Formats: sequence, structure tokens, C-alpha cells
Amino acid sequence: MYSFRYSIANKIATGYVIIFVIFFVCAILSIISLNKSTQSDKQLTKEHIPLLLNVKDLNVLLLTSQKLINDWVYAPENLSVSDMDMLKNKLHKNKYEVISKTLKKLANESSNKGVQDVLLETLKQSEQIIRAQKEIIKKLPVPQSMSIDDRKFLAMQ
Repeated sequence: MYSFRYSIANKIATGYVIIFVIFFVCAILSIISLNKSTQSDKQLTKEHIPLLLNVKDLNVLLLTSQKLINDWVYAPENLSVSDMDMLKNKLHKNKYEVISKTLKKLANESSNKGVQDVLLETLKQSEQIIRAQKEIIKKLPVPQSMSIDDRKFLAMQ
């Protein structure tokens, strides 16, 4: 019977083979991890960042229009005609429509169903806010023509 002798050369060769196999496994795991990271990065830059920026723009638009409506009702002396025009035309008509269309497009393109649902609900609520603000604008005449109590009363209805 032949007995296999494990000489020093065989031991060194076996050690190098084991190190090479470990290195190869680590390299494969690193490549897989980098591919997943690249996919996550692409999803972040194509989906989440534009979504976040547009939601932030929507928030700024709603806060600005709320401030202008409050100024119109409670402090009309601080409100200029250009502010009223900005509220009626630039914010509600132009800017809101652009942001709304962009967010709807991003919601439809989103791969995450939860994000889609939350985004569509946010758009629905923002549309209700804009609609309520437009109703207030219709009820309120030019600020200088009414007393503050009359404006408050009209805004509450």
C-alpha cells in the first residue's frame, strides 16, 4: 500500500491553495456587494432624490401659499398686489401644476408600492389644501376694501 507523505512542499502548496481559494471567494463576494451597491445608488439617484426634491418643493409651495393667505386675512396691510398675484397665478396655477405633474410621474415610475401610495395620498391632500386656499381667495376681496373682522369672518366660512 502506498502511503501519501505530506512533505513540507506539499504543506506549503496546500497553504497557498487555501489562501488562493479564500481570496477568490472574498473577491466574488466583493463583486456581488459592489453590484448591489451600484443598483442601490442608481435607484437613489433616479428615484429617491428627485422625489425628495419635488416633495420639498411642494412643501415650500404650500407653506408659502399658507403664509400669503394668512397675511391676506390677518395682516392685509403687509400684503402687496404682487403678493396676491403671486398667490393666485404663480403658486396655485403654474408652480403647483408643474410639481404635481412631476410627482405623479415619479409615483408611477416608482418601483416601491408603499412610496407610490404615500405619494399619491400626499398629492391628494395637497390638492385639497390648494382647493381650500382657492376658495378663500374667491371669498376675500382686495385687502384694502374690507375690515379685518369681515375678512376673518369670510375666511372662516
